[in-house]
Amino acid sequence: MKPNVIFHDGYVKVEYQHDGRTRFSTGIPIPDKSYLTKSGQLKTTVKDYREKQVVVSAFEEKAMDIFNSYVQQYKIYPTCEQYKIEWRRYDEKVKTSEKLMVYYDKFLSVKESKFQLKSRSQKSIKDYRNIKYYLLDYETYTNKEILLIEINLDWMNKFVLFLESKRTDYDKSKKVGGKYYSKGGLCGKTIRKRTVLFLSFFRWLSNEDYFIFPKSLYKYLDNIDDTETVKAILNKEEVNQLYGYDFNDNKLNYIKDLFVFCCFTGLRWEDLSSLNKTDIIQDKILGTTIDKVAKKTKARCIIPLNSIAKGIMEKYKLDFNKYSNANFNKYLKVLLHLTGWFEDETVFSKEDGTMYKIWECISIHRGRDIFCTMLVKNRVPLNEIMKYTGHKTLASLNQYIDKKSQVLNYTNELMT
Repeated sequence: MKPNVIFHDGYVKVEYQHDGRTRFSTGIPIPDKSYLTKSGQLKTTVKDYREKQVVVSAFEEKAMDIFNSYVQQYKIYPTCEQYKIEWRRYDEKVKTSEKLMVYYDKFLSVKESKFQLKSRSQKSIKDYRNIKYYLLDYETYTNKEILLIEINLDWMNKFVLFLESKRTDYDKSKKVGGKYYSKGGLCGKTIRKRTVLFLSFFRWLSNEDYFIFPKSLYKYLDNIDDTETVKAILNKEEVNQLYGYDFNDNKLNYIKDLFVFCCFTGLRWEDLSSLNKTDIIQDKILGTTIDKVAKKTKARCIIPLNSIAKGIMEKYKLDFNKYSNANFNKYLKVLLHLTGWFEDETVFSKEDGTMYKIWECISIHRGRDIFCTMLVKNRVPLNEIMKYTGHKTLASLNQYIDKKSQVLNYTNELMT
């Protein structure tokens, strides 16, 4: 009696039977009914089944909403003809509802005007634009426009599932036949960041009296698993050992020294490659010190240099931009592999379920993780570390600290 998902004429369809039979195609093709489970779910043998299941589930949800609404109102089951009439009414109601993208474009224009200020980081506005691409891709995928009345926890779950799923037929410009602007496959940490920005759009809608946002959706962040998929860093002994290793290759030694420099300063790539003489000061108490405004956050970082970092800086005379970020990371993996020190230990990637060697997971940005973790393990006060890194909150700093370490007894030191 209730609507169910079936296979018919090469497509997944929603079927309803009562005094007749009617079917509504989801537009998802499959070879035969063996590709559906008994409960109407796509099997994993279907190509891109996770993305396609989002569409099928949306049709099934719509079918049940129409059925339940009719039964609740009239206390009887609709006939096949009555059900088709209710389906058309549902579609007409949806068409007259507010379209999300109309308001997101307004929101984006407001954000873009604010980010014209030189004091604002340009990276964040790119993130807001990326969200627009994700939303447009989701509309392409579901073959319908997103409506404000549809936004609830269930919709967010489906949208996040779409963000997690990888897409092969994409091209950001859509000029060479790509179907989507984005390639998908986002990890939990990135999805959390994008969700925070997306929710700010709904706060803006509420503030502007455009739309009353479901408060339950704010709790959605608590359900996102943002555990980092691969966290691989070197300890203090390994960093110093690496610094003393001679590769008999000027290029590899240069890459090695800059990586060690990052491990002892915590600089991001963009700040390392743009470091110049004006960023170096001589402090009476701290000695030779980097005093630089971070390009990403515009926060001031004050980093005292140890003798190794100072020596590297003097050796290369701040010529730290010979290679692109991608080439630097490529050669960094090569030299770490050549040492032979990182073959036994592996880390698990939650994203693709694969075990990787430590050297395969190290990049220049890991120098910042290593820097923060070494300072924490040396029990440097967190407020001092934040002066070095430019972090404004402990939550932000905490993302860079490796927590996979043995629990030690430091309470004995309280007695000395």
